[in-house]
Amino acid sequence: MEKIIFILLGLCIVGAFGEDDDPCVSHSLLTNNGERSAGVRLDVDTRPPLSDKQALIPGWYRVNSPGGNEIPNMCVDLNYCSTNFPIWMNDVRTSFPPNRVVDIEGCVHTRNGCCGEKLRLKVKNCRDFNVYKLVKPPG
Repeated sequence: MEKIIFILLGLCIVGAFGEDDDPCVSHSLLTNNGERSAGVRLDVDTRPPLSDKQALIPGWYRVNSPGGNEIPNMCVDLNYCSTNFPIWMNDVRTSFPPNRVVDIEGCVHTRNGCCGEKLRLKVKNCRDFNVYKLVKPPG
């Protein structure tokens, strides 16, 4: 009887940690009306620059934007994405293997260049969308 209880308890524990740990299921939605898109230039006369240093809580995110649902994989000019120093993925791949977490290098475009600051990010292809593990930018 003790063996059965132990096995059932073990199955409950495994089940409790399975799906919730999958970032395809457990992620936050990063929604905007397009102002964070790579084609949107910062206009300080109409609003202050957006900053991820204060607002971003590190974790897994799915991007939902009319400007595209992916983080750019090419250098974004300074003062675009409605911020002074945009972040982009330093990775030429346009797709990632399904259901695998892949380490990628994130870059912050600073006055020191396109990859003036580096970030350790992750991406997972959830078949219909990607999720990104984001961290607070340095500085």
